[in-house]
Amino acid sequence: MRKVKWMKFPLFVKWYITARCNLRCTHCYLTDYTKQSDLKSILKYVDYLGSKGVYQMNLLGGEPLVRDDLELIIQKIRTYKMSLTIATNGLLASPERAKSLVAAGAKKYQVSLEGHTSKLNDPVRGYQTFERAVEGIRNLKRAGANVNLSFTISKKNYKSVKEMHALAKDLGVNVLRFTAFAPVGTGLSNEEDLSLTRDISLQVRKDIFECFQNYPKLMIDTPFIGPSEDECGSCSPTFGCGAGTSTLIINQDLTLSACDLLTEQDRTKISIDSPKDIERVWKEDPLFNKWRGIPEEKDNKLGSFEEVHQHGCHVNYMAYKENIFR
Repeated sequence: MRKVKWMKFPLFVKWYITARCNLRCTHCYLTDYTKQSDLKSILKYVDYLGSKGVYQMNLLGGEPLVRDDLELIIQKIRTYKMSLTIATNGLLASPERAKSLVAAGAKKYQVSLEGHTSKLNDPVRGYQTFERAVEGIRNLKRAGANVNLSFTISKKNYKSVKEMHALAKDLGVNVLRFTAFAPVGTGLSNEEDLSLTRDISLQVRKDIFECFQNYPKLMIDTPFIGPSEDECGSCSPTFGCGAGTSTLIINQDLTLSACDLLTEQDRTKISIDSPKDIERVWKEDPLFNKWRGIPEEKDNKLGSFEEVHQHGCHVNYMAYKENIFR
Protein backbone atom coordinates (compact mmCIF):
# COMPACT_ATOMS: atom_id res chain seq x y z
CA MET A 1 0.00 0.00 0.00
CA ARG A 2 1.36 3.41 -1.00
CA LYS A 3 2.02 5.97 1.71
CA VAL A 4 -0.14 9.06 1.32
CA LYS A 5 1.85 12.27 0.99
CA TRP A 6 0.31 15.65 1.72
CA MET A 7 1.20 19.31 1.47
CA LYS A 8 1.72 21.53 4.52
CA PHE A 9 -0.84 23.96 3.11
CA PRO A 10 -3.40 23.31 0.38
CA LEU A 11 -2.49 24.30 -3.15
CA PHE A 12 -6.06 24.09 -4.42
CA VAL A 13 -9.23 25.41 -2.78
CA LYS A 14 -12.79 24.49 -3.71
CA TRP A 15 -15.17 26.95 -2.15
CA TYR A 16 -18.93 26.49 -1.87
CA ILE A 17 -19.68 30.19 -1.71
CA THR A 18 -23.42 29.49 -1.66
CA ALA A 19 -25.79 26.57 -1.25
CA ARG A 20 -28.57 28.52 -2.93
CA CYS A 21 -29.46 27.09 -6.31
CA ASN A 22 -32.03 27.58 -9.04
CA LEU A 23 -32.15 23.81 -9.68
CA ARG A 24 -32.85 20.65 -7.68
CA CYS A 25 -30.94 17.94 -9.55
CA THR A 26 -31.94 14.41 -8.61
CA HIS A 27 -28.33 13.23 -8.10
CA CYS A 28 -27.11 16.30 -6.20
CA TYR A 29 -24.83 15.55 -3.23
CA LEU A 30 -26.36 18.47 -1.29
CA THR A 31 -29.65 18.37 0.62
CA ASP A 32 -29.58 21.82 2.27
CA TYR A 33 -29.89 24.72 -0.18
CA THR A 34 -30.09 27.62 2.29
CA LYS A 35 -26.59 28.47 3.58
CA GLN A 36 -24.40 31.17 2.07
CA SER A 37 -21.15 32.82 3.15
CA ASP A 38 -21.33 36.61 3.48
CA LEU A 39 -19.26 38.81 1.18
CA LYS A 40 -17.17 40.41 3.93
CA SER A 41 -16.00 37.00 5.21
CA ILE A 42 -15.29 35.73 1.72
CA LEU A 43 -13.08 38.69 0.83
CA LYS A 44 -11.17 38.35 4.11
CA TYR A 45 -10.53 34.66 3.51
CA VAL A 46 -9.47 35.28 -0.10
CA ASP A 47 -6.83 37.71 1.19
CA TYR A 48 -5.44 35.05 3.51
CA LEU A 49 -5.46 32.26 0.94
CA GLY A 50 -3.83 34.50 -1.62
CA SER A 51 -1.09 35.44 0.85
CA LYS A 52 -0.44 31.73 1.48
CA GLY A 53 0.23 31.07 -2.19
CA VAL A 54 -2.89 29.10 -3.12
CA TYR A 55 -2.55 28.35 -6.82
CA GLN A 56 -6.12 27.61 -7.88
CA MET A 57 -9.56 28.55 -6.62
CA ASN A 58 -12.74 26.80 -7.75
CA LEU A 59 -16.02 28.49 -6.89
CA LEU A 60 -18.99 26.16 -6.50
CA GLY A 61 -22.51 26.08 -5.13
CA GLY A 62 -25.35 25.54 -5.17
CA GLU A 63 -25.13 27.88 -8.10
CA PRO A 64 -22.47 30.61 -7.82
CA LEU A 65 -24.23 32.85 -10.34
CA VAL A 66 -27.16 33.39 -7.96
CA ARG A 67 -24.85 35.78 -6.08
CA ASP A 68 -25.16 39.35 -7.35
CA ASP A 69 -21.80 40.11 -5.71
CA LEU A 70 -19.93 37.37 -7.59
CA GLU A 71 -18.01 39.89 -9.69
CA LEU A 72 -16.58 41.47 -6.52
CA ILE A 73 -15.39 38.06 -5.33
CA ILE A 74 -13.82 37.37 -8.72
CA GLN A 75 -11.96 40.69 -8.72
CA LYS A 76 -10.53 40.00 -5.26
CA ILE A 77 -9.33 36.52 -6.26
CA ARG A 78 -7.70 37.79 -9.43
CA THR A 79 -5.69 40.42 -7.52
CA TYR A 80 -3.64 37.46 -6.25
CA LYS A 81 -3.24 35.98 -9.76
CA MET A 82 -4.85 32.74 -8.61
CA SER A 83 -6.20 30.51 -11.33
CA LEU A 84 -10.00 30.62 -11.11
CA THR A 85 -12.74 28.28 -12.32
CA ILE A 86 -16.46 28.69 -11.71
CA ALA A 87 -18.70 25.62 -11.70
CA THR A 88 -22.14 26.61 -12.96
CA ASN A 89 -25.27 25.08 -14.41
CA GLY A 90 -25.16 27.81 -17.06
CA LEU A 91 -28.80 28.85 -16.83
CA LEU A 92 -28.04 32.30 -15.42
CA ALA A 93 -25.24 33.04 -17.89
CA SER A 94 -27.17 35.57 -19.95
CA PRO A 95 -25.20 37.52 -22.58
CA GLU A 96 -24.95 40.49 -20.20
CA ARG A 97 -23.93 38.43 -17.15
CA ALA A 98 -21.39 36.43 -19.14
CA LYS A 99 -19.72 39.65 -20.32
CA SER A 100 -19.76 41.06 -16.78
CA LEU A 101 -18.17 37.94 -15.25
CA VAL A 102 -15.47 37.70 -17.90
CA ALA A 103 -14.71 41.41 -17.57
CA ALA A 104 -14.29 40.91 -13.81
CA GLY A 105 -11.58 38.32 -14.52
CA ALA A 106 -13.36 34.94 -14.59
CA LYS A 107 -12.28 33.29 -17.85
CA LYS A 108 -12.78 29.58 -16.98
CA TYR A 109 -16.08 27.79 -16.38
CA GLN A 110 -17.38 24.28 -15.98
CA VAL A 111 -20.95 23.69 -17.09
CA SER A 112 -22.72 20.41 -16.33
CA LEU A 113 -25.31 18.50 -18.36
CA GLU A 114 -26.77 15.01 -17.98
CA GLY A 115 -26.89 14.07 -21.63
CA HIS A 116 -26.89 15.34 -25.20
CA THR A 117 -30.67 15.94 -25.34
CA SER A 118 -33.37 17.45 -23.16
CA LYS A 119 -34.88 13.97 -22.87
CA LEU A 120 -31.83 12.78 -20.94
CA ASN A 121 -30.99 16.03 -19.16
CA ASP A 122 -34.29 17.55 -18.07
CA PRO A 123 -35.62 14.67 -15.91
CA VAL A 124 -32.50 15.16 -13.75
CA ARG A 125 -32.09 18.94 -13.86
CA GLY A 126 -35.56 20.28 -14.63
CA TYR A 127 -37.83 21.37 -17.46
CA GLN A 128 -36.09 23.19 -20.35
CA THR A 129 -32.76 23.20 -18.53
CA PHE A 130 -30.95 21.59 -21.47
CA GLU A 131 -31.73 24.38 -23.94
CA ARG A 132 -31.02 27.07 -21.37
CA ALA A 133 -27.69 25.53 -20.33
CA VAL A 134 -26.58 25.19 -23.96
CA GLU A 135 -27.44 28.83 -24.54
CA GLY A 136 -25.46 29.74 -21.40
CA ILE A 137 -22.43 27.89 -22.77
CA ARG A 138 -22.72 29.78 -26.06
CA ASN A 139 -23.03 33.09 -24.20
CA LEU A 140 -19.89 32.37 -22.16
CA LYS A 141 -17.96 31.38 -25.28
CA ARG A 142 -19.08 34.55 -27.09
CA ALA A 143 -17.90 36.59 -24.10
CA GLY A 144 -14.42 35.08 -24.49
CA ALA A 145 -14.52 32.42 -21.78
CA ASN A 146 -13.04 28.92 -21.79
CA VAL A 147 -15.72 26.36 -21.02
CA ASN A 148 -15.40 22.78 -19.83
CA LEU A 149 -18.49 20.66 -20.43
CA SER A 150 -19.10 18.05 -17.74
CA PHE A 151 -21.36 15.00 -17.84
CA THR A 152 -22.13 12.79 -14.85
CA ILE A 153 -22.23 9.25 -16.26
CA SER A 154 -24.97 7.08 -14.79
CA LYS A 155 -27.00 4.01 -15.68
CA LYS A 156 -29.45 6.34 -17.43
CA ASN A 157 -27.10 7.98 -19.92
CA TYR A 158 -23.96 5.83 -20.32
CA LYS A 159 -24.97 4.64 -23.80
CA SER A 160 -24.78 8.21 -25.13
CA VAL A 161 -21.08 8.96 -24.63
CA LYS A 162 -20.47 9.38 -28.38
CA GLU A 163 -23.42 11.73 -28.73
CA MET A 164 -22.20 13.79 -25.75
CA HIS A 165 -18.81 14.02 -27.44
CA ALA A 166 -20.48 15.23 -30.64
CA LEU A 167 -22.36 17.92 -28.70
CA ALA A 168 -19.11 19.08 -27.07
CA LYS A 169 -17.53 19.43 -30.52
CA ASP A 170 -20.52 21.38 -31.79
CA LEU A 171 -20.40 23.79 -28.86
CA GLY A 172 -16.66 24.31 -29.25
CA VAL A 173 -15.88 23.71 -25.58
CA ASN A 174 -12.28 23.50 -24.42
CA VAL A 175 -12.49 20.30 -22.36
CA LEU A 176 -15.03 17.47 -22.16
CA ARG A 177 -15.29 15.95 -18.70
CA PHE A 178 -16.98 12.64 -17.88
CA THR A 179 -17.48 12.09 -14.15
CA ALA A 180 -19.09 9.10 -12.43
CA PHE A 181 -22.35 9.12 -10.50
CA ALA A 182 -21.65 8.90 -6.78
CA PRO A 183 -24.55 7.60 -4.67
CA VAL A 184 -24.33 10.18 -1.88
CA GLY A 185 -26.52 13.06 -0.70
CA THR A 186 -29.71 13.45 -2.75
CA GLY A 187 -28.32 10.84 -5.13
CA LEU A 188 -28.89 8.13 -2.54
CA SER A 189 -32.62 8.26 -3.19
CA ASN A 190 -31.94 7.44 -6.86
CA GLU A 191 -29.18 4.90 -6.27
CA GLU A 192 -30.98 1.98 -7.93
CA ASP A 193 -31.75 3.92 -11.12
CA LEU A 194 -28.40 5.69 -11.52
CA SER A 195 -25.61 3.57 -10.00
CA LEU A 196 -22.86 2.25 -12.26
CA THR A 197 -21.38 -1.22 -12.64
CA ARG A 198 -17.97 -2.38 -13.77
CA ASP A 199 -19.43 -3.49 -17.11
CA ILE A 200 -20.88 -0.02 -17.66
CA SER A 201 -17.53 1.52 -16.75
CA LEU A 202 -15.71 -0.64 -19.31
CA GLN A 203 -18.25 0.27 -22.00
CA VAL A 204 -17.81 3.97 -21.27
CA ARG A 205 -14.03 3.57 -21.50
CA LYS A 206 -14.36 1.84 -24.89
CA ASP A 207 -16.61 4.61 -26.21
CA ILE A 208 -14.23 7.34 -25.00
CA PHE A 209 -11.36 5.68 -26.85
CA GLU A 210 -13.40 5.60 -30.04
CA CYS A 211 -14.31 9.28 -29.64
CA PHE A 212 -10.65 10.19 -29.30
CA GLN A 213 -9.72 8.22 -32.41
CA ASN A 214 -12.39 10.05 -34.42
CA TYR A 215 -11.60 13.51 -33.05
CA PRO A 216 -8.31 13.70 -31.13
CA LYS A 217 -8.31 17.50 -30.76
CA LEU A 218 -10.86 17.64 -27.94
CA MET A 219 -9.31 17.14 -24.51
CA ILE A 220 -11.15 14.57 -22.38
CA ASP A 221 -10.89 14.56 -18.58
CA THR A 222 -12.27 11.45 -16.91
CA PRO A 223 -11.78 8.80 -14.21
CA PHE A 224 -12.86 6.14 -16.70
CA ILE A 225 -9.32 6.22 -18.15
CA GLY A 226 -6.65 4.61 -15.96
CA PRO A 227 -3.28 6.27 -15.29
CA SER A 228 -1.28 3.65 -17.20
CA GLU A 229 -3.35 3.71 -20.37
CA ASP A 230 -1.90 5.66 -23.26
CA GLU A 231 -4.32 4.76 -26.05
CA CYS A 232 -6.07 8.09 -25.55
CA GLY A 233 -3.34 10.65 -26.12
CA SER A 234 -5.34 13.77 -25.19
CA CYS A 235 -7.27 12.10 -22.38
CA SER A 236 -6.41 13.23 -18.87
CA PRO A 237 -7.06 10.54 -16.26
CA THR A 238 -8.53 11.97 -13.06
CA PHE A 239 -6.99 9.20 -11.00
CA GLY A 240 -6.79 9.80 -7.31
CA CYS A 241 -7.84 13.07 -5.71
CA GLY A 242 -6.48 15.87 -3.59
CA ALA A 243 -8.73 15.29 -0.57
CA GLY A 244 -6.62 16.00 2.49
CA THR A 245 -3.41 16.06 0.46
CA SER A 246 -3.44 19.12 -1.81
CA THR A 247 -7.07 20.29 -1.90
CA LEU A 248 -9.15 22.05 0.76
CA ILE A 249 -12.92 22.40 0.67
CA ILE A 250 -14.51 25.48 2.28
CA ASN A 251 -18.21 25.03 2.96
CA GLN A 252 -20.96 27.65 2.94
CA ASP A 253 -20.91 27.91 6.75
CA LEU A 254 -17.09 28.14 6.92
CA THR A 255 -16.64 24.61 8.13
CA LEU A 256 -13.92 22.72 6.24
CA SER A 257 -13.99 19.42 4.37
CA ALA A 258 -11.51 17.24 2.54
CA CYS A 259 -13.84 15.76 -0.10
CA ASP A 260 -16.18 17.88 -2.21
CA LEU A 261 -18.69 15.01 -2.50
CA LEU A 262 -19.10 14.68 1.26
CA THR A 263 -19.40 18.26 2.42
CA GLU A 264 -22.58 17.61 4.41
CA GLN A 265 -21.54 14.29 5.95
CA ASP A 266 -17.82 14.91 6.51
CA ARG A 267 -16.88 18.37 7.74
CA THR A 268 -15.13 19.90 10.71
CA LYS A 269 -17.30 20.07 13.81
CA ILE A 270 -17.20 23.85 14.09
CA SER A 271 -16.75 26.76 11.70
CA ILE A 272 -13.40 28.47 11.64
CA ASP A 273 -13.33 31.85 13.42
CA SER A 274 -10.39 33.33 11.56
CA PRO A 275 -8.64 32.70 8.23
CA LYS A 276 -5.47 31.92 10.16
CA ASP A 277 -7.22 28.89 11.70
CA ILE A 278 -7.16 27.18 8.31
CA GLU A 279 -3.50 26.16 8.52
CA ARG A 280 -3.87 24.70 12.02
CA VAL A 281 -7.01 22.74 11.12
CA TRP A 282 -5.42 21.50 7.88
CA LYS A 283 -2.40 20.19 9.75
CA GLU A 284 -4.02 18.83 12.91
CA ASP A 285 -7.72 18.05 12.55
CA PRO A 286 -8.58 14.31 12.63
CA LEU A 287 -10.84 14.78 9.61
CA PHE A 288 -7.92 15.64 7.36
CA ASN A 289 -5.62 13.04 8.89
CA LYS A 290 -8.26 10.43 8.11
CA TRP A 291 -7.95 11.33 4.43
CA ARG A 292 -4.19 10.83 4.73
CA GLY A 293 -4.61 7.27 5.94
CA ILE A 294 -3.79 8.03 9.58
CA PRO A 295 -7.19 7.92 11.32
CA GLU A 296 -7.43 7.92 15.10
CA GLU A 297 -10.38 5.57 14.85
CA LYS A 298 -12.69 4.08 12.25
CA ASP A 299 -15.29 6.48 10.86
CA ASN A 300 -18.54 4.73 11.75
CA LYS A 301 -20.48 6.95 9.38
CA LEU A 302 -18.30 6.64 6.29
CA GLY A 303 -16.43 3.37 6.78
CA SER A 304 -12.77 2.43 6.56
CA PHE A 305 -10.11 4.79 5.24
CA GLU A 306 -7.33 2.22 5.31
CA GLU A 307 -7.07 2.24 1.52
CA VAL A 308 -7.73 5.93 0.94
CA HIS A 309 -6.11 7.31 -2.24
CA GLN A 310 -5.34 3.79 -3.47
CA HIS A 311 -8.31 3.39 -5.84
CA GLY A 312 -9.08 6.72 -7.43
CA CYS A 313 -12.21 8.31 -5.94
CA HIS A 314 -12.49 6.91 -2.41
CA VAL A 315 -16.17 7.86 -2.16
CA ASN A 316 -17.02 5.76 -5.18
CA TYR A 317 -14.75 2.97 -3.97
CA MET A 318 -16.63 2.82 -0.66
CA ALA A 319 -20.05 3.21 -2.28
CA TYR A 320 -19.55 0.56 -4.96
CA LYS A 321 -17.46 -1.75 -2.75
CA GLU A 322 -14.88 -2.03 -5.55
CA ASN A 323 -12.88 0.05 -7.99
CA ILE A 324 -15.26 -0.06 -10.95
CA PHE A 325 -12.77 1.85 -13.13
CA ARG A 326 -9.99 -0.73 -12.99
